[in-house]
Amino acid sequence: MIALFLAAQAQTTSPEINGQLFRPSMDARQTLWTDDSTRSPNGTLLARAVLHYANRPVVFLDQDGNPTPIVRDVVQLSALAAYSRGPVRIGVDVPVYLRSGGIEGGETGLGDVGAELKLTMADRNKAPIGLALLGRVTAPTTTVAASLGNRGFGWEVSAVVDREFGPLLVAANIGTRGLPDTELENFEWSDQLQGRLGLGLAVSPNGGLSLDVGTNVNYANVVPGATPAEAILGGYGRLTDSLVLRGGVGSGITTGFGAPRFRVISGLAYEPAAEQDADADGILDKDDACPRVPEDPDGFEDLDGCPEGTPVMVRLVDPDGKPVDGRWMLEGDTKVAGGSGEGASVEAGAYTLEAFAKGYGDVERSVEVPEGASYELVVELTPNAVLTQLTVSVTDEEGAPIPEARWAVVGGLEGQPPGETVDVDPGDLTVEVSAPGYRLAKQEVSLKPGDTSSLVFVLAKARAEVTASRIEIKDSIYFETAKAIIKAESHDLLDEVAEVLQAHPEILRVRIEGHTDSRGSATYNLKLSDDRAASVRNYLIQRGVEGARLDSVGFGESHPLVQGETEEAWANNRRVDFFVVERSE
Repeated sequence: MIALFLAAQAQTTSPEINGQLFRPSMDARQTLWTDDSTRSPNGTLLARAVLHYANRPVVFLDQDGNPTPIVRDVVQLSALAAYSRGPVRIGVDVPVYLRSGGIEGGETGLGDVGAELKLTMADRNKAPIGLALLGRVTAPTTTVAASLGNRGFGWEVSAVVDREFGPLLVAANIGTRGLPDTELENFEWSDQLQGRLGLGLAVSPNGGLSLDVGTNVNYANVVPGATPAEAILGGYGRLTDSLVLRGGVGSGITTGFGAPRFRVISGLAYEPAAEQDADADGILDKDDACPRVPEDPDGFEDLDGCPEGTPVMVRLVDPDGKPVDGRWMLEGDTKVAGGSGEGASVEAGAYTLEAFAKGYGDVERSVEVPEGASYELVVELTPNAVLTQLTVSVTDEEGAPIPEARWAVVGGLEGQPPGETVDVDPGDLTVEVSAPGYRLAKQEVSLKPGDTSSLVFVLAKARAEVTASRIEIKDSIYFETAKAIIKAESHDLLDEVAEVLQAHPEILRVRIEGHTDSRGSATYNLKLSDDRAASVRNYLIQRGVEGARLDSVGFGESHPLVQGETEEAWANNRRVDFFVVERSE
């Protein structure tokens, strides 16, 4: 409380000044009132709704010491929004008085709207202290008669300094505040020195406690007891990745103008979790495999956020010193692996080295990795037994070469042209040959080290071929008369269809359609065609085609290829078709 004026007139008219000492910070993460140097990532949008109640913030004392509450109580909603771009943060503060009481009676209305700019000059995660400058302007937009708004424009400029001591943040704000001059009998309301001190204790990654103390001091005159000071004890907790709940209680430390008897605060904020770099190594915690231990930039794996041990490079070579394509593994307290010519970071000490490559004997030996910037291990591998030479010839059924054919060793060589001699590993091998328009062929062969072997493949013309929309078959599938039993003479053709499906995994679904001629009733023919299509589907499943890739349906006599009632028309209309329904990209 303060004796603002002594005239009786003052007891019935509110002065045009703002009786609220407290205003919530727009973007402080660990305090309610004191601003910090927090620098949000580019494009970060913050929004806060803070509801606070103050009791008896402005009281008049007459000559006899009798109090008259100019502002008895006020319920205020502060709507705040802030946006960050680089080191700059801009924001707006819209205060709304939901209800105020005092000599003006109960009122509801708008307060002085404020706009704010903050420039972060030193990031406390990378510098010994955080440092920022804060500027603010307010417009005389108040619509209530109570002492809750200034009669003209106002401005503020403050310095923000903060530092972290483990989980404790200490922040201080000091600056100057420009206000329209207002004479209140023996007291002049004018430009002020303002200061705030805040402590924020992170109890967990998602919550903590805070203590804020703030004051304003008039430059024109310092009246004993007229300097307001207020303390607020608060806390915060993150509800989700984006929502934070805050609250607090406060009281005036002095009885100065704007310091209430008590204050209660609650607020909800949209605050996406800040990107942190706890070890200040320039790698954000979300990308840092070791967020509490700084990276040691040495040109080796400097982007994972973890300090590395000795960079070890392993090269595999043959007895002539030529590179060998293989793999290696170092096993000690930790295990690392890689390919020839690749490296890894390990702590100095004893390891077991294993190295292996196709066509070479495995190597296992002990190695000692020293302390140092880098270390190279050259591992000599001894070739296995002499390879086998293999020649594959491919002809059609008439003995003519098929130059476009290609052969492969299952699990090994691929895409080899016929007629060339190729070195292959000895042992039991499966050789496959394929050519456009011909059926796939396979042979099992056993090759001894150092042998020279030749294989001759005779490819049969394909009777099943994949087109854009179907699997074309160059013969008919025959069934026993009036039955769904597939004749043995069609088994070879269906085996080829199964081979085609297995060779084309990109075909995801095929519809097998059964059709009959027009003899017999339509109902009978429909069931017969459906049974025959299902019989073909079952046969293909038995030959290794996944059932999920096959659908079957019968159409009876409803989809004839040839019109007419002749033996030739009937033979053409009795058929099984394979349509491609779905392919992968």
